[in-house]
Amino acid sequence: MHQLASLTPNGLRCAAAEQRRRETIGRNIARAREGAGLSQLQLAEQLGVDRGVVSKWERGRREPRADVLEAISALFEHGDDLGWLYQKVQGE
Repeated sequence: MHQLASLTPNGLRCAAAEQRRRETIGRNIARAREGAGLSQLQLAEQLGVDRGVVSKWERGRREPRADVLEAISALFEHGDDLGWLYQKVQGE
C-alpha cells in the first residue's frame, strides 16, 4: 500500500509519485548545472542556499521551493518556463 504524501486539488498523491517528481527535477538541475560548468557549491552560492541542499535536490531527497525553482530556471536561461524541470529525459 502506498503512503499518502499530500492532498492536491485532484485528490491524493502517493509518495512514490512525489519521489519520482523530485528525482526528475533533481536530474534536470544536475544536468543544467553540469552543462553550465558549475559545481554544486557555485550553484548554491548563486542561489543563496547551502551546497548540501543542492545535493539533496539532485538526489531527489528534497524539492526546491517555488521561488528557488524560478531562480534556477532564470539562471539557466529558461526564463519563467518551469516545464523543463519536470520533463523526463528519454531513456530514463
